[in-house]
Amino acid sequence: MTRPAPDPFLAEVARQLPDVDVVAIPGPDPSQVPPPLEGALAERASRMTTNDLFDSVVGVWQVIFAAVTPPAQIQTQWFTHPTGDQRLVRAQAWIRHRADDTLVDLTAGAAELEGRGWRVATDQAFEGGRLRGRNGHVYVELQRRSGGLVLLRAQSGYLCLVELGSELVGSGTGERVWP
Repeated sequence: MTRPAPDPFLAEVARQLPDVDVVAIPGPDPSQVPPPLEGALAERASRMTTNDLFDSVVGVWQVIFAAVTPPAQIQTQWFTHPTGDQRLVRAQAWIRHRADDTLVDLTAGAAELEGRGWRVATDQAFEGGRLRGRNGHVYVELQRRSGGLVLLRAQSGYLCLVELGSELVGSGTGERVWP
């Protein structure tokens, strides 16, 4: 453990298990919590957020894997803040798909994404390669794995959707057809 846990329970866990890193996820900083949205505004924000994620997954795929047949669907899901605050939620969209490793040049793809306004970093030391990027409120991570497996995930920042947040989180995983 790098610093003492402020929670007495976690401090005791860290003392009993010295070989385990105990990490306490802090609650949301009240100054960083987005304003609460309700009703039609919350519905519109959730729809726009999932559309942005969907468009980001499709766009990144088309830049990096232009010559590869895309997957049939993109999965989506809403998650709560790690503190369990049901009002603070974030959306994710992701795909798992096989692509021929020889067709992928993450460095060239990263350069093209940067040209389109993304902030991008690649990690070739990661098995198969990894690309991380941000465009506005959308964060993207692409991982290539052995056997040509590609994992591509986009996630939004947190939104405060009040009652709708609980409904979205409870709805489970959804699927959208690739355009």
